[in-house]
Amino acid sequence: MIKKIALITTIILMMCFFTSYSSAIEFSNVKSDKELVKNPSFDEFTHTVLVEFGTATWCTYCPQVSEYLQSTYRSGYNMYIVTLNADEPPARERIDDLPNNPNRAFPCVWIDGGIKTIVADKGSDIPYKNNISYCGQRDVKDIDLKLSLTWEDANIGVILEVTNNEQSTYNGHIHAYITEIESRWSYPNEGAFHYAMIDYAIHEDITVSANNKKEYSASWDGAENGYADITQENIMIVVSVFSEQSNYADETIALKATETENEEPTPPPPEPDKNALDIKIKNRIEIGNVGLSIKKITIEVENSVYSNITYNICVSTFLSKKIVEESGILEKGETGLAIIVDNHIGPIIIKATASSYDGEISVSDSKIGFMIGPIILLK
Repeated sequence: MIKKIALITTIILMMCFFTSYSSAIEFSNVKSDKELVKNPSFDEFTHTVLVEFGTATWCTYCPQVSEYLQSTYRSGYNMYIVTLNADEPPARERIDDLPNNPNRAFPCVWIDGGIKTIVADKGSDIPYKNNISYCGQRDVKDIDLKLSLTWEDANIGVILEVTNNEQSTYNGHIHAYITEIESRWSYPNEGAFHYAMIDYAIHEDITVSANNKKEYSASWDGAENGYADITQENIMIVVSVFSEQSNYADETIALKATETENEEPTPPPPEPDKNALDIKIKNRIEIGNVGLSIKKITIEVENSVYSNITYNICVSTFLSKKIVEESGILEKGETGLAIIVDNHIGPIIIKATASSYDGEISVSDSKIGFMIGPIILLK
């Protein structure tokens, strides 16, 4: 009887939690979560959208949402991503400032400062793309940004010119995020964060008179802030200007530390070729009589696009226990035997890493079914 009462109490508490939690989230999209709005061009957006992604190294569902956002960015949406690691200040402070997620659940995506907020994995990239499109086409203040950078031994100089094209004074706030393109932080067995905030370069209020421009600058020293090991090619500065009136982003601009100046949004890199690395199951699985024993699998790797790639393939159990691992280098068009798995009992996961590639591929032999999870290719 006590167990039944405890179970009922737990269920009631869970129902109350999710009810209050859901009511606090502002989540909507243009059409539906299953119908994709047309990928808008740069010209159709009124401004460049800022996507802030709240996550943590221990977050189970965050890697998939991260991939939704990265693939959306790569496919040409006029947007930039800042990943906020809840385990690290000042990213945690930024998370605490953002609206619509009182329980600080992850994964959480804030678009343009919270015009739209998406909590949890919605099952596909469609809700994210639709809400980014919605925010990108909303009315904003007519603000232009020009960003310039300097670099010397992990010391970053940032100069931001803000032009107010409105007929009245613009009051707002600058968030200039210093991000690592491939972060030092990662999900266990799932790869590194991308565009992860390590600190602010500029974090201050601004006032720009009507039809005027104003310059803001700062110098940020990586060594003084505990990041002496950052590298120029792995740093991007993402700058957003937020309206004092609404607290939402009116414009965003970004620049890699290897570049010097940016006045217009830079289109993202093209979507990687999904045929860059082909992994094939050469021998179908033979099921044994006891405990779903895998008698033999041969995994073959083929490089069909790039001049050469360095690959690594690891076969492990769902408990992350490594069964076998192999690495190698393939020239364009080469095919090589990667791994043979023999006499293993239980489900397995295959994960691959390859240079010059970032994406997801599938096993070519569909008959392996539930025995092997998705092959995730991690950069």
